[in-house]
Amino acid sequence: MRANLSEEVAQRTMLEAVYLAEEARTLYREENPNAGEIKIALSLGPFGSTISPGQEYDGFYPLPYGPMGFLDDGEKTNSFGQDVERESASIDALAKFHLDRLVVFCRDPKAWSAIDIVAFETVPLVREVKAIRKTMAQLVHPLGANNLKPWWISCVFPKGKCPEEKCPGGPNLTARDVVAAALCGGHGPVPTAIGVNCTSPDLLPTLVNEMTLATQDCCGTDGASPWLVLYPNNGDLYDPIRKTWKVEEKEQEHKWEADLAKIVMDLSEDCTGIWSGFLVGGCCQTGPMEIRGLRDRFLKL
Repeated sequence: MRANLSEEVAQRTMLEAVYLAEEARTLYREENPNAGEIKIALSLGPFGSTISPGQEYDGFYPLPYGPMGFLDDGEKTNSFGQDVERESASIDALAKFHLDRLVVFCRDPKAWSAIDIVAFETVPLVREVKAIRKTMAQLVHPLGANNLKPWWISCVFPKGKCPEEKCPGGPNLTARDVVAAALCGGHGPVPTAIGVNCTSPDLLPTLVNEMTLATQDCCGTDGASPWLVLYPNNGDLYDPIRKTWKVEEKEQEHKWEADLAKIVMDLSEDCTGIWSGFLVGGCCQTGPMEIRGLRDRFLKL
């Protein structure tokens, strides 16, 4: 009984967050009748955000979600290597985790009608990308394909690398592997957008170039082009054990909004047909000042 009551409270809290967002949007529109279109994105983090210490940036998931958790004994790995059967089981477990949360919203007409976009973000593992696509395929059954919302998957790349290893102790997977998992293969519906969040902005140029080339290979010139979503942090480093941010020294000539705006403008000129559009913003350690500066730069163009 206690477990069921706790679950009901959690679900009510989840739904209340959407109701409050819709109320805020309604009030803003009333006070600003000439305001542009305002969309509500349902933010859903990875499985790693639900465990302690948080594993959004390392992806050490316990069984059945991964080969081992952060606190398990032995040398740490987040790869199943050649164990296809256990990796497949972990994808199923991760898909169920995401589906269980998502159906809380889609079965509530008031909440689902208020949501415009579903954002799966801060995803550290390629196999979790595959799991999310499987989740969206399963969501078709209760909703119907016409009732699916636009959705995106954004991943993290600490130090410019995908956290998942190719094999235990081996090299890391790449941004190209992330794109292939999101856009290629038969894992499920293809997301409306893919991208990067909560990653240092100085790492974006290389990552975006790799993702652009991979997207071109996956979609070709005639395929449906996804949007690119970019919302980096401000360059500080997160300590998941202490749950604090370590402030990094930054070169004075680099400014967060200037660097991000340049990346997007260069892409819009050089990558016509590869990306349908761009969605940009800020993640951890960014705030209204940075977003205002970013908006102002685009308004001046």
